[in-house]
Amino acid sequence: MPDSTLATLTELLAECRLDHLCVSGQTLRSLRATAADGRPALLEALRGAGVGKAPQRSTIANALSKAERAGRLQPSQDEEPGEAPDPDGPLSAHGIRDGGWEDGRLAELLSAALPGLHTSAPSMPGEEKGAQARSKCFVPRPDARVRLFCLYGVADVAMSLEPWIRSAPAWLEVRLCDLPGHGFRSDEPLPSCALPVETGLDEEDLAGEREGLVGRLADEILAAAGEAPFALYGFSFGALLLYGVAVEAARRGATNLLCLCVAGRGAAHAATLSRATADMIVRSDAEGMLRFQGPAAAAIPKPMRERSSTLFRCGAADALGQADAAVGFHADTPHAAGAPLVACPLVSVGSDADTVWPDAMVRRWKEVAALPSAEERVGGRRRHVHLTVAGEQHMKLMSHKQTMDIVFREVGVAARAMLPTTRHQ
Repeated sequence: MPDSTLATLTELLAECRLDHLCVSGQTLRSLRATAADGRPALLEALRGAGVGKAPQRSTIANALSKAERAGRLQPSQDEEPGEAPDPDGPLSAHGIRDGGWEDGRLAELLSAALPGLHTSAPSMPGEEKGAQARSKCFVPRPDARVRLFCLYGVADVAMSLEPWIRSAPAWLEVRLCDLPGHGFRSDEPLPSCALPVETGLDEEDLAGEREGLVGRLADEILAAAGEAPFALYGFSFGALLLYGVAVEAARRGATNLLCLCVAGRGAAHAATLSRATADMIVRSDAEGMLRFQGPAAAAIPKPMRERSSTLFRCGAADALGQADAAVGFHADTPHAAGAPLVACPLVSVGSDADTVWPDAMVRRWKEVAALPSAEERVGGRRRHVHLTVAGEQHMKLMSHKQTMDIVFREVGVAARAMLPTTRHQ
């Protein structure tokens, strides 16, 4: 290990070649304090913070111990660069990541600086039916200061995201989106791409179908958001659509989008299919498409299978490789050029056990962040943050506790950063 001193957790993880991990709720200072209670306590703290693999926990613990013995740990500067806390000033980005998003400190700060949302009635398609059905899918928080709009993947409905409402901190109102033909919008028609395309792949039609969904969602979300600050969270296919909404919101001049959060989905511009494979999928009927998805689609309930294949088909033409080689589903095919950048901070969540969208594909979201490096920050906001959840299959990521925690945390950091700049930043 080099002789330079370590001031931040990021630097320690980088030395361990584990800088892709986001160790939830932990800083270098908190890890040092835990280490004082013994190695078992430190390993347990790392496991609880999301370091799921025992070898990774041991590597971090060993590196911390070696740095401590060598006197390399700076005693009073263990904050992220540019985020040193000011004991007399407002909550810093570091403080939010270290628990301030959930312990009342951020709620107090936002309440003093922003008006309440005053949500009193459903305003998005499906919400009124959800309220009438007495589901927990529409829970207004008139005293909250920020909204988070959530969208599921291809085999779900808004009710599947209900844990996000239950788990959200007091300062955040969670709004669940339903797609046409799904959930509380089941009386609306499905997208026309539900039908097999007998003549083969028509990229323009598929892209147009997706753009139509994006435009419709943008209309609905921006209308419900109003002028209040808001963030987006999309899982799997929902991530692809909300990426489009984020780009569209910027095109329309919206300035109140705090961040885009995605999970369980490779970057929109990252190619996964050859043209020949995509053409085969588009020609298939619903069951044929689902068989192609393999075990991940086997458990999709019968009532959802037709509409699941609909959305699989809508996403089939993403960034297709230029060659017609019969490459595998996750082949390293050419990637699309000129993918629109996301102007707001971008948060991605993957899993090392996800066989549908491997973690390496999810990491590529950083390539559409407006600033290319995760180390470049604006007002305490990292332009791209990635969390790897250990050992969880694809569908478990959608409402995983670590997924929710990192999204709530980074939405809080983004909300704090939009407030007037203070001397601690």
